[in-house]
Amino acid sequence: MGKFRTILGLGFFLSGFFHPVFAMDAREIIRRVDANEHLNSARGESRMLIINRGRKIEKTVVSLIEKGQALSEFTNPRDRGTKFLKKDDDLYLFFPDAEDVVRISGHMLNQGMMGSDYSYRDIMESEELTSLYKFELVGEEEVGGRASYIVEGTAMPGADVSYYKRKSWIDRERFI
Repeated sequence: MGKFRTILGLGFFLSGFFHPVFAMDAREIIRRVDANEHLNSARGESRMLIINRGRKIEKTVVSLIEKGQALSEFTNPRDRGTKFLKKDDDLYLFFPDAEDVVRISGHMLNQGMMGSDYSYRDIMESEELTSLYKFELVGEEEVGGRASYIVEGTAMPGADVSYYKRKSWIDRERFI
């Protein structure tokens, strides 16, 4: 009986001790996302699919990031050569057909970028999410065959953000 009680007690102790190590809370999930998204330097290629009234438009972009500065160039045929430069708190747009550079500021930051719902202000957000939002883990779901966390964030008081609330699906393995 003493051996059984010792094993049972050890089992309860270990389950209580190790549970926090294996449990993933919203703050830790977002901390890992921030670690993946905030790099000193990077080169990336991305694809944006815009669906509007049943019409699909695909845009491709090559981006270079260096210490908070970013240069993105559209490579799809229709927008080829259009470039964005994010330098500190400023955003510039270059249109190759007009050979013109435009500084995006004020109310223009709220407009959709290149025909999408993604605004120019969205591009400007570069602070870590953990400093802008308080997150809560609200569920888990499979997306594209991959297990994902679902987290909801509410803006911290005084945070300068585009959206007061945001809901994100985050890959459980990659934290993206």
